[in-house]
Amino acid sequence: MSKIIVENATVERVFASKTGWGVAVYESYTPKDGQERRTRFTLWFSGERPAVESGQRVSASGFFSARVRSYEVDGEARHAVDINVNSARLLATPEDPEAAPATFEHAWHEPTERF
Repeated sequence: MSKIIVENATVERVFASKTGWGVAVYESYTPKDGQERRTRFTLWFSGERPAVESGQRVSASGFFSARVRSYEVDGEARHAVDINVNSARLLATPEDPEAAPATFEHAWHEPTERF
């Protein structure tokens, strides 16, 4: 599994699951065409509810996984990719300037190999 850092994402909602807590977030970006786009992620936490609220900006790290799903709209088949951050850990947020920066070394307390 690969490690991933989601930086400066906006929290859409926090929800309970059978195994812990999920936090739906998105990162906004503007490509060359000038139209704002969003990449959505679900951060999965085990244990206690994470201390985040809708509208808050957060950074988190965890293990990347993706799932392709198919669905139908008006008789037309469509596909979507769900991007998950498993075993998520919250990192620095803009509201918490004293927190550590978003790096793999800090997030996982182990050195990252450089190739």
